[in-house]
Amino acid sequence: VTDGCGNVSSCTTTFMVVDQKAPTPYCINVYTALMADPDGDGPLSPMVELWAKDFDKGAFDNCTEQEDLLFTFGDSFPVLALIDEAHYFKGEGQLATEAEYLAGNAQYWDPVEQTAGMVFDCDDRPSVNIEIRVTDEKGNSDTCLIFLGIIDNQDGCDNAGSKADIAGNISTSTGEFVQGIEVRLGALLPEYPRSTEVVDGTFAFSDNDLFIDYDVTAALNDNPSNGVSTLDLVLIQRHIVGLSELDSPYKVIAADISNDEKLSALDIIELRKVILGVQDEFNSVDSWRFVDAAQEFADVVSPWPVDYSVDIDNLESNINSANMVAVKMGDVNDTYTSFTNQSTDVRSGNLVSLSVVDAELVSNTVGIIEITNDEKVTTQGLQMSIEFNKVTPITIESSLAGFGDANYSINGNLVTISWSANTLKTVDAGQVLFTIICNVESNIAISDVITISDRKLRSEVYLGESHDINNVELVVRDGNGSEVELTSKVLLQNEPNPFTNETTISYYLKNMETSATIKVMDVMGKVIYSQSVNANKGWNTHSISQSDLAASGVYYYQLDAGNFSEIKSMILVK
Repeated sequence: VTDGCGNVSSCTTTFMVVDQKAPTPYCINVYTALMADPDGDGPLSPMVELWAKDFDKGAFDNCTEQEDLLFTFGDSFPVLALIDEAHYFKGEGQLATEAEYLAGNAQYWDPVEQTAGMVFDCDDRPSVNIEIRVTDEKGNSDTCLIFLGIIDNQDGCDNAGSKADIAGNISTSTGEFVQGIEVRLGALLPEYPRSTEVVDGTFAFSDNDLFIDYDVTAALNDNPSNGVSTLDLVLIQRHIVGLSELDSPYKVIAADISNDEKLSALDIIELRKVILGVQDEFNSVDSWRFVDAAQEFADVVSPWPVDYSVDIDNLESNINSANMVAVKMGDVNDTYTSFTNQSTDVRSGNLVSLSVVDAELVSNTVGIIEITNDEKVTTQGLQMSIEFNKVTPITIESSLAGFGDANYSINGNLVTISWSANTLKTVDAGQVLFTIICNVESNIAISDVITISDRKLRSEVYLGESHDINNVELVVRDGNGSEVELTSKVLLQNEPNPFTNETTISYYLKNMETSATIKVMDVMGKVIYSQSVNANKGWNTHSISQSDLAASGVYYYQLDAGNFSEIKSMILVK
């Protein structure tokens, strides 16, 4: 020390740096199985030997190297004088016997690995919480609490065979069974998850260990357009703007296509893309969701959060009520149908007539086709499929409020249209609904160019406050307003084509009700499939499954109805 006059003095002192900081434990939970005869020498009770270090995931200390840290169970500690020797111990440095160790009342010290071992047996099932102690070279220590799950998968314990079944049923909110659902049973056990398929609405998992937590979930992502139409868009829009709320929590869940736990324009946009065929699946959610049937919803119009699993805590006995409600996404008016049966789909109901004026289209020019409404109607939505022959649609314009590019899709010679509004709109008689601009491939009359079909979408208009579903017909008129007779029979290309699972054949019979036969032949002309159906006036559809055919390849399908017969080709890809 120096003062201002230059005087200097000094002193000497001694200080000590002491490590008083405990190590930082970092542990993991473990599941293990009991061994029925661990030493292989006889009928020893089932047990398993574990080491405290088995639960370490990287404990560390400020001074002691990781490889020099000591690992023990609970508050017990090895005999310090024997720290470099293997020995049995208990308590704080007391010697123990092998018998005490095998009974689970003592630990065994391994000086090489610097860890203690401990025995666990049937009494520790199904799980125990254990403290793992980490000690540094200066005796500082800290603990972490871990979960140890113990399984008797060899049925060696006294109550071997104490298992339980978990079963339930799955159906829609209206009680309809759904085919193809996969159910998953999860648990923090090595042999889980387990999976099974729902049969006739029920499922079951047998022989599950008692006193374990389980969760049941279900999944199905198939045919998102099933049960979905523009009427669903109308109902969702009315809910969003507050005109008419959806009356079931499951309908609200079904409308949440964007999976953001609210209903908004995003749900409308994505659902319309699936309806039009712009995309063949939802981006943020599977086509089906499954809700715990026991969940009670405090708010019907805002049901979130939703339980998409059935949680079973500490299984004690058989459970037969792990039930779930199947929710078809996008379908808010419960029109999902099963396609397990081959059938012809018959259309019925009132008709809304649209018309076009017949004219000759000139080859290699741009043609304009106007579709006009015949009678005044009040509507909030419509959808339709329009087939074209010898022309290629380019774009569509419409006088409908809010109609834009997002309301239609052009796929080759097929146009699909989906329009909906927030409120009822009046469409006057004589109003031009759609103006279709197209490239004309050859000289042809409009009457031979355009047909309204159900190939991709059911063509329908929703009228009035009750949204009555009315079929759509297209009338072709001459320049004097008289109806022009159209082709009486039409067989369309199957959709989709090529197909993997199922395809639909559409055909039109204008003036007849008759029996019809649909045949499928291979390339050698051999009949692979044949079915007679009762064909009706107007549009009919018939489904063909891949199981009806043989191997992948090209097939020909033929429609025979009265004196009408036509053949087209299709491709199956398995």
